[in-house]
Amino acid sequence: MAHEPPFLLEKIGATYSGVIPTKVGIWGWMDRTILLPEIPCRARDDALESGALNKERQTESVKTLAEKVEDAIAPSVTGMGFNLVQVKFMDGKSSQTLQIMAERPDGSMSLDDCAAISRQVSAVLDVEDVIPTAYRLEVSSPGIDRPLVKLTDYALYIGHTVKTETVLPIQGRKRYTGSIKAVNGSDITLTVDGKDVTLPFADIQSAKLVLTDALIKAHQTRAAS
Repeated sequence: MAHEPPFLLEKIGATYSGVIPTKVGIWGWMDRTILLPEIPCRARDDALESGALNKERQTESVKTLAEKVEDAIAPSVTGMGFNLVQVKFMDGKSSQTLQIMAERPDGSMSLDDCAAISRQVSAVLDVEDVIPTAYRLEVSSPGIDRPLVKLTDYALYIGHTVKTETVLPIQGRKRYTGSIKAVNGSDITLTVDGKDVTLPFADIQSAKLVLTDALIKAHQTRAAS
């Protein structure tokens, strides 16, 4: 069974093909959102990995805003039957993009799911008025090669390969790619080039699973259960 690509809702133009109007804070309505398949998502991921977007790291104020948004929307999203995976802001040329990743408990996510979350989140944020400036709303599944955001995420993927970047160098480097060996307290142990490296969870700036045959198989098993 082919693995399910991540889904992405993003503003494209005024095309009414699978259109889902999305309200953007106090600034009115986006006149469209559209589903983008895996290839555009991969291009976005490549940009992140190359540092094109990663250089625009979140400031403490933006992180605080993301936390406020997550607090505001979490009850509604979870109440709809979804797991909220990640809420983050990414800076753009003219406005910020609010990126929300969510999925069903079995790891699935459809276009209709993305649309439903987009509408609900827009309605909640319009009432709560958490975001003071213009923004674009992007709703997606985390994909198979998902980001690991919470400490509990690492325990779920022990044995799988992850790519990490730390806030400050640890043992002379900030980037580690290796298999997750264990989670002890708030420390994550990776096996990197045959050697164990322990990374404090608080020091990890970003982490993302690496797409492997084993990860795809695990995803298929989860979806079928």
